[in-house]
Amino acid sequence: HNDWAIWHPWLAHVGWDLTEWTYQVTNSIPQIKWPLKKLQTLCEPCVQSKQIRITCKLPLEKALELLAWLYTDIWGLYAIPAFGKDKAIYFWTATCEKSRYRWVGFIHKKDQFLLEFLKLKTEVELCLGKRIKAVWLDSSGENITLVKHLWQYSVAIKFTTAYTLLYNSVAERLNHILVQMAKSMLFHLKLP
Repeated sequence: HNDWAIWHPWLAHVGWDLTEWTYQVTNSIPQIKWPLKKLQTLCEPCVQSKQIRITCKLPLEKALELLAWLYTDIWGLYAIPAFGKDKAIYFWTATCEKSRYRWVGFIHKKDQFLLEFLKLKTEVELCLGKRIKAVWLDSSGENITLVKHLWQYSVAIKFTTAYTLLYNSVAERLNHILVQMAKSMLFHLKLP
C-alpha cells in the first residue's frame, strides 16, 4: 500500500516533508501516493492534537562542541500508563545542544530520573570520549538529587523556570512535540 491515508498514521502523523524524507533515506516504505490537493487534505487527529502552539522568539546560544550543553526535562504524570514500557507514567528527555541528538526514557517515579540520567551520562561520555560540561534543567523538586550528583562530576548546572518555553525551550519544545505525536495517534485510534 502506498496511500497517504494509510502511511500518515503509521508514521505517527508526521508531515509531508518528513514522510518524503523518510522514503528517501530508507527502503522500509514505498513511495507515497499523495492526495491531489495536499493542503486541503486535513487529518482530524493532527488538527485536534496541535490546537495550542507556543513559540519562543529568543535566540538560543549555540554550543561549540558535543555534550557542552544538555537540556533535560521530565513530563508526566499521565493517567494512562505507557504500553510496552512497564506501564511508565513519566517520560524524560535530554537533548545535546550541538548535535540536537535526543534521548527519551520512560520511568515510573520522578526519583528514578537520577539513575536514568547517570546511565545516559556514562554511556554517551564513553561513546564520544567527551564529558558533559553543563546541564540545563528546570528548578522543580525532582532535580535536586540530580544536581548534587552532577556537582560531584564537575558538571555546571543551569536552572530554568519550570514549564516555561521561554527559559527551557529546547526541552519543552521536544516534550510538546512528543506529546502531540502521541495525542495524534490516540485520537486516530479513538483511544482515551
